[in-house]
Amino acid sequence: LNAEHRKNIDFGLKLDTIDYENIKIIYHGKLEYRKELLIKNIFLKKDEFYSLENTEYTYTRLSGLKTFKFINIRYEKNYEYPNSLDCYIMLSASQKKSFTIETQGTHRGGNLGVAATAITRNKNSFRGAEVFEVKLKGGLEAQSLTDEEKLDLAVQNEGKKGLATTLFNTLEYGAEISLFVPELVYPKKSALLPRYTEPKTNIGIGYNYQKRPFYDRWIFNVGLKYHWRLGQFHKFVFSPIDLSYIDIEKDSVFAARLKEIDNTFLSNSYSAHLIPSSSIGYFYSNQDFEKNSNFMYLKLNLESAGNALKVLSQPLKLNQNLDGNYQAFDVPFSQYVKVDFDLRFFEVLTQHSTIVYRGFGGIAVPLSNNSSIPFEKSFFAGGSNNQRAWTARSLGPGSINDTISYRSFDQIGDVLLGANVEYRFDILKMVEGAVFIDAGNIWIQQKDNQRVGSDFDFKRFYKEIAIGAGIGARLDFSFFIVRLDAGIKIRDPSLPEDERWIHQSKNKYNTYYSDFLSRTDSDKLEIFESNGGYQRFNMKFNLGIDYPF
Repeated sequence: LNAEHRKNIDFGLKLDTIDYENIKIIYHGKLEYRKELLIKNIFLKKDEFYSLENTEYTYTRLSGLKTFKFINIRYEKNYEYPNSLDCYIMLSASQKKSFTIETQGTHRGGNLGVAATAITRNKNSFRGAEVFEVKLKGGLEAQSLTDEEKLDLAVQNEGKKGLATTLFNTLEYGAEISLFVPELVYPKKSALLPRYTEPKTNIGIGYNYQKRPFYDRWIFNVGLKYHWRLGQFHKFVFSPIDLSYIDIEKDSVFAARLKEIDNTFLSNSYSAHLIPSSSIGYFYSNQDFEKNSNFMYLKLNLESAGNALKVLSQPLKLNQNLDGNYQAFDVPFSQYVKVDFDLRFFEVLTQHSTIVYRGFGGIAVPLSNNSSIPFEKSFFAGGSNNQRAWTARSLGPGSINDTISYRSFDQIGDVLLGANVEYRFDILKMVEGAVFIDAGNIWIQQKDNQRVGSDFDFKRFYKEIAIGAGIGARLDFSFFIVRLDAGIKIRDPSLPEDERWIHQSKNKYNTYYSDFLSRTDSDKLEIFESNGGYQRFNMKFNLGIDYPF
């Protein structure tokens, strides 16, 4: 550096200099970052030709460290060496430590709630731009209940008031500890990937407790994830280790109902289990935020669980339970393969109107060590983000009839198909309207004699596609959107085949349901008959945060 250049960056401070791999690192006081970290993210080398691509890539990589509040890359002519340039990269560190408290409204599967989170972060924890984060969170949620569930709660509580009988009937709290490293941390001698951006390794451990109306659930999780981008549009998330332990304590009424039904699928869903999984996800989006133009979004996910542990079950001499399933730490572990996708296309019609097309689906195949998919990994239908004419987890599986006792449980499956079309248009500056059509359902793969019509069959699955339609309004507050959607059932697969469309008579269903209630619940029969039977124009309202997709 000549005297003029030195003076331009000196600012009257006492500076120190480190020469490392033909790059001068000039700093004041203590160098807060390892020199290897800085050099690894600079892709401008001595005696190379000027490259705009390498300059932009260097800026992107340095920005991806999330530890600098100011980054400036500039070139100046070198008068000592004709036809040469000096490159200056000016970096200013952001605040190292922070503590924040966040309050929020939550919206999961059609259930609304309130939550608060306390977060403490320490940036550059080990002089490598790492971020060490601790979260403490808690919340309340209003979980929708069926009539059967409300009756069970009344019996269980014997008229006493408690959390289960209040509006916010679900309590949840937990803690997470995470370390974010701005690099792909894995044993390597050389990079195995092409030029990538925003690399990040996330190592985390978490604990979560959920108190629900019929059971308490504890979830412990340990995970390792890699995040990176290839180019502008492609993002990958690879999780080689994601270990979850779920323990459930059921109340006496809920346990008695499970025992009465005696269904292996449901029993496994509400039992303690271990999920040792790995997954890889691919995300594509060509959205240009500076242009109001058409764009596409695609998400693909592949997940595998328990396969390595099953192979090692005999060498490790793992115990087996009464069902013949191998156990780790005296808990059966899940074994399955799961694939799912979500494809969306946004067509901009005018400056004030857009139409969005969406198709999504997936399949989860249980393997030999467990006959069913864990509850947490299963698919569901209904709610504010897919079939909005049905309440959350109330649709399906298949054409299962809604009069049977299974309706007091969340409806889950291992096959999912769905599609949505939504027309969005501006009404006022902060108010947007929508008209939508939703279609889809869930199924299970194996026939279940206790749940006739719930299995996926190529000969009839298309007859079991549920269709709903409706209108919506959105309030746009810039930083978030409040959404209200109202939908009605156009085609209900739980009805007899010749009564599923909204315009068809419901005589068979009404007769069957009346007979069912006369044998099971005379009070409900009186209400059902006073309402005139099946309510074909019964509108479901969904309150949500942000767009449904």
